[in-house]
Amino acid sequence: MVGKNKKEKKEKLSFKKTLSNNLFALKAIWQASPSYMIVVFLSSIIFGLLGFFSGTYLLRKVVNDVTTGSDIDSVINYVVFIAVVNIITILADSWYWHVIAPPKNRKIAADIEKRLFKKSAAVELACYEMPSFYDKYVRAMDEAYVRIMKVMWSLNGLIRKAISLTANSLLLFVIDPWLIVFGLLPLFLGFFKRRYNIAKHDFEVETKPVNRRAAYVRRTFYLGEYAKEMRIGGMHDQMLLDLRETFTDFKTIL
Repeated sequence: MVGKNKKEKKEKLSFKKTLSNNLFALKAIWQASPSYMIVVFLSSIIFGLLGFFSGTYLLRKVVNDVTTGSDIDSVINYVVFIAVVNIITILADSWYWHVIAPPKNRKIAADIEKRLFKKSAAVELACYEMPSFYDKYVRAMDEAYVRIMKVMWSLNGLIRKAISLTANSLLLFVIDPWLIVFGLLPLFLGFFKRRYNIAKHDFEVETKPVNRRAAYVRRTFYLGEYAKEMRIGGMHDQMLLDLRETFTDFKTIL
């Protein structure tokens, strides 16, 4: 089974299709709860700026004030101000995600499930007799909410890192334009990170059917409807063989 999957060419989505899928995911969240998405992206901007002013800029200020012999009170006042802003922001963020966000998460998940139910009701009944369609439908039901939310959180992280990169680059340029070269070095690591993400995604996709097969085998050993076959027909031998095959398939994928 794994060998066959390896031989099959993976369908590579074009940039246009990928962008369309991501926009569809963001639109689904926006339609379910606009305020939820607004808070997420506002928090990415706020925390991106706070990270800069609490880290790189603070270090530069301390070094400059020490080397120039400036009054230490200015550094203390700045540290106290940044600390208070961070505390207030973190408390507000924590309150939102523990009090306000949970019902919104459930609302978004319910809205996505409704979309899938409507889609499944519109397709031909013959589709449910096709293993490929059923596998995709089960996978969509299991992963749709998680994957849609991942799109939003990926964009959240991208905005935060873009703000941090821009702010640090401007600071480096102010200090010495040649320092920009060192600031660009982490961008090359992004290519390796992308390859890692692709490999991780492919691994998760390929192991889903194997994990489902293993879960089915395990269920046959504790569900009452299979008890008679286990005792009389020697079904347990076949099930253990299937379980060993799933383990071999999993090792091959890994």
